[in-house]
Amino acid sequence: MNMGIYEKNIEAIKEKDQKLYEKIIGHEECENVLCPRTDYAKNGMPITVIHNGERELYLNSRYNPEAEAKKYLSQYGDIYDYSSVVLLGLSNGIVVSYMLDNLPRHVRFMIYEPSAELFLYAIHEFDFTKLFECERVYILIKGMNDEYMDGILGSLVNRDNYELTYYDSIPVYKHIFASEYDILKKKYEFYIDLTVSNVATAMYFAGKRTENEIKNLKHIITGNLETDFIGVFSKDVPAIVVAAGPSLEKNVKYLKQMKGKALIIAVDSAMKYLVSQGIYPDIVVTADPGKPIHLFEDERVRGIPIAICMDSNSNAVAVMESRRVVLAIAEGAYCDEIYQMFDKHIYSLPAGGSVATFAYALASEWGFKRIVLVGQDLAFGTDKVHAGEEDHDTGKLKDDRIPIEGYYGDIVYTSRDFRRYLDWYEMIVGTEKDTEVINSTEGGAMIHGCKNMPLKEVLEQYCNEEFDFEKILSETPPTLTLEQCEKVIEKWRGSLLRLDDMKSHMEEAIRQIDIELDMIERGKRYKQELMSIHKSIFNHISACQDMSEIYYVNTLAAANTGNILYDIFKAEPDNLKEHCRILEKLRKYVVEMKECIDPVKGWFEELLQETDNETGELVTNE
Repeated sequence: MNMGIYEKNIEAIKEKDQKLYEKIIGHEECENVLCPRTDYAKNGMPITVIHNGERELYLNSRYNPEAEAKKYLSQYGDIYDYSSVVLLGLSNGIVVSYMLDNLPRHVRFMIYEPSAELFLYAIHEFDFTKLFECERVYILIKGMNDEYMDGILGSLVNRDNYELTYYDSIPVYKHIFASEYDILKKKYEFYIDLTVSNVATAMYFAGKRTENEIKNLKHIITGNLETDFIGVFSKDVPAIVVAAGPSLEKNVKYLKQMKGKALIIAVDSAMKYLVSQGIYPDIVVTADPGKPIHLFEDERVRGIPIAICMDSNSNAVAVMESRRVVLAIAEGAYCDEIYQMFDKHIYSLPAGGSVATFAYALASEWGFKRIVLVGQDLAFGTDKVHAGEEDHDTGKLKDDRIPIEGYYGDIVYTSRDFRRYLDWYEMIVGTEKDTEVINSTEGGAMIHGCKNMPLKEVLEQYCNEEFDFEKILSETPPTLTLEQCEKVIEKWRGSLLRLDDMKSHMEEAIRQIDIELDMIERGKRYKQELMSIHKSIFNHISACQDMSEIYYVNTLAAANTGNILYDIFKAEPDNLKEHCRILEKLRKYVVEMKECIDPVKGWFEELLQETDNETGELVTNE
């Protein structure tokens, strides 16, 4: 073995991924299943050979591995810049290295190697330092660091590039690791589907979502980050995630007995039914920008603690009058910048796209080792979608009905979005190595990977310890001190000035674009002058992008800017026409963004006015 290569690789791994480094250093010897060895192709290039049952199998061309890599890449045609590539198989790195060298410089990669044995052999034989050192390449090894897969997939497949992503395996791997190929493909397709759904939601709720995100910033002043509660709860206490499926009605009597012996997390749509049955959840979660306000208007729900995404319906959160709001998910840099001022962060949980999956992700993040699902039907009842008399979603019963396996092994029917959430649960539960997930829904869909158990048995076996969430919450101070809150409010005041500055930059960028288009139309293509205008436009737009408030402007403009940019990568063959096409698109884009600045500024002004009133009350109370 060439220890020089190994030492270079291990040093690069240590710099890039400390967890993977520790796994490699402390690994136990892998079982020799594939028995990899190194051979040489006809052109002298080292290649990898493994045993596949009774015969040897070459993982590369035995003649010219680079030519094979070139042919492999050619099947995709044009892979545009800023695309993402998800590949099964690292092998000896020949194919991945060729792709990295020959694709545009902003393409990002997630490489999943399904054989730790093959990986541990390869890092002794092949130089991977270029791959490990590249910030655009994420390398995951089964059983070593693959718990990060969902987070990385979620970042690679996003609203800006979901139509420009690719999934495949390197040659041979699809056949050798057929099961892993199918599992990864299912994950990839889930994130594509989720992103498509999120894009539609973002466009539909663009205005409401942006307004919510800014107005909900006020809860930073008195609220908590969800990270404040990581490791706080006893590992012997179960977390009960209560959704609003029809089967919830059969379990309310046991839920009532669980109060004070488990953490009861309820989704917003289950809240009114639960309090009508005398059950007060420890905490409610809400996520939707346009969640119906009537779900929150029952006097009995006032004061229940609530966990929110920053774009949750701000009016609904206000109606709840919760004693404490827990901030769990925030997109964009602005919110995190606030916490960074005090060496803290707000992280985005892998929330799965629904309020119920969000509730599950919160329980998992808080470290509960036994999570119990109740009312998580993910399928239709005979004549209803949700528990209780006020079923607000019966329109789903008229949608296309998808047959799936039921909780009892029967056939039940679900919708496309419920099916997506079911897929998420089965993906996540399959990776929960230290968590027992129990499905006590007693109806609806079968969630593979969960342990089916009636809620009565969960109560009898696992609810044996006293648990006082309200006491824990009252003893946990808000994340920020009053002095820190004053600095936050100063940042918000600064945002008003930055938004004015942003508007000026955009107006000047539009003016410069018009000058350049006019020059081209009149045939005055003076290279030096055009380069100067280009630089000016770039500087003005860059100045806007450097302000974190641009996130809110982008979000508000989402409904229109997507239509402007949808064909941005489909170039005209004529260079001059392409140049003008891009300039005209840029102009439309900047105009749309500029029009969104005043509404964003108005919401910040409302935020400051409301926060001044609330902080005044806080000072008085102290």
